[in-house]
Amino acid sequence: DEAGGLMARTVLLVEPDVDALGALASKLRALGLTVALAEGETDVVQRARSARAEVILLSDSLRELSTVLLALDEDKELVNVPRILLSRVPGVLPPPGVEVLQHADSDAIAQRVHALQGRPSPVATLRDDFRGELQQVSVLDLLQLLSMNRRTGVLSVSTAVGAGEVRLDDGAVVDAYYRRLEGEKALFRLLAERDGTFAF
Repeated sequence: DEAGGLMARTVLLVEPDVDALGALASKLRALGLTVALAEGETDVVQRARSARAEVILLSDSLRELSTVLLALDEDKELVNVPRILLSRVPGVLPPPGVEVLQHADSDAIAQRVHALQGRPSPVATLRDDFRGELQQVSVLDLLQLLSMNRRTGVLSVSTAVGAGEVRLDDGAVVDAYYRRLEGEKALFRLLAERDGTFAF
């Protein structure tokens, strides 16, 4: 579900100990992360790809840690995804390119994940004022993004045949105007436009 992935960062938690896996996953979910799970070395690459993981959390109890890291390095989709080793013992020296955090410190893990720039998320471009081309982002996608981020303001759309706008309050569409049409009719006409520019 693409829309869900825009809000929460998605992590892949790799932990062979099923009890530890469940406990840490529920703590991280409570801290606003979307957590995909992998128990062993064999399914890490496939799970990371299917979940579109933005950060990979690796337990220090993985026997084949170096094999997993190598497999991630060899996958062109995953080679740049940040990895964090979750250590149960303090002072562990991590493999190159891997950070270490304490396995038990779910707050620190969540904070670090939110701070990491993994896959660039469209939300990162959602400053107070943003603009672009409708060929790249549809009006529907824009409205979903603004709705999820509960934005208030005016989305202005310019096309070859005229200009329109959609007013939002706390993410909800409250009014629309386009080519002498108002309300729903204007909104449906705008949703069909594929060429033009937008600004919020």
